[in-house]
This record gives sequence, structure tokens and C-alpha cells, in this order.
Amino acid sequence: MSEFWSLRGLSWRELAKRTCRKSWQDEVFGQSARLAFYFFFAIFPAFLLLLILLARFAGAGSDLFGALLDSFNQVLPPDAAALIASTTRQLSGSAIPGAGAVVAALGAAWAALNGTWAIMAGLNKAYEVEEGRPWWRVLSITFGLTISLSVLGLIGLAGILYGHRTENLIGQYMGAPGPFGFLWRLLHWG
Repeated sequence: MSEFWSLRGLSWRELAKRTCRKSWQDEVFGQSARLAFYFFFAIFPAFLLLLILLARFAGAGSDLFGALLDSFNQVLPPDAAALIASTTRQLSGSAIPGAGAVVAALGAAWAALNGTWAIMAGLNKAYEVEEGRPWWRVLSITFGLTISLSVLGLIGLAGILYGHRTENLIGQYMGAPGPFGFLWRLLHWG
């Protein structure tokens, strides 16, 4: 463990200079801005698509929508949570099944695919790897990663909803003490 802190003969100053130099060469801030742009751009079409799909499921759909807004209230600052809540309510009021779902799906897919491609390009640049795969292979990997991330996001949303229900059931059944709630929330968010 002492080897870890020895920095292999580098001084802290040299380590900081090297880190700054490599961050500049690898365009870390530009890559992160690109990622943030595409994934933020994908949020609202994905919400619209999710709202259209949740409108099909009367009971679970409204519960999932409520859990989604509740999680925004917990994570985001109050003004940002209010902005997202009002925008999603406007979107849900104007959500049109059919053509609206197709437009929302295409917009979300385009932005999410570009975000995933930006992850791949950024990692290639950071690890100084030249892309040698054919375009169709890169595209298929991008599709696979995007779909995997989308499914994981939906599983996380369902976990938020059903995690609270499970906590309440376990708490009622076992008469769990206060520390159980804290431990459950840690496990739940993990």
C-alpha cells in the first residue's frame, strides 16, 4: 500500500502537471461536454416516449411517473426539479400515441446513439487507441450499448418504485427499526 502513495518517484507537482497535460491532449473537457450535450438532448424525447408508454398502463404507469418525479425532487435542486416536473406534465398533456411515439423514439434514439458513440470515441482517445473496426461493427456495438443502458435505466426506475414498496412491506412485517430504513435506502440507491 505504501507503493501506491509513493507515486513511483514522481513529485505531486509533476503528477499534477502530467495530469493537466494529458487531460488537455485527450480533450477531456470537450469530450465531457459532448457527452453531456447528447445525453441531455436525449432526456426529453425519452421522457415523452416513456410518458406515452406509461399512459398505456393505468395503474403502474402513474405510479412509475410519480416515482420518477419523486426521485427528481430528491436528487435535483428544487428549481430544476420543478422545471422538469412542469415540462413532463406539459409533455404528458400533449403526448400523442402513434405519431408522437415514433417522433419521440427517433429523437431519443438519435441523441442516445450519439451519446454512446461519444463515450466510445472518448475512451479511444483517452487510451490512445485508433479505431480499426469496420463502421458496421462500431454501429452494432453502439446500438447494443445504447439498448443496454436504456434497459438498465428502466430497471433502475422500476427499482425506485418497487424499492419503496418493498421497504414499507418489510418494515410493516418485521417491525424494522429506524436504522433499517437507512440501510435499505443505501442498498436501494446502490
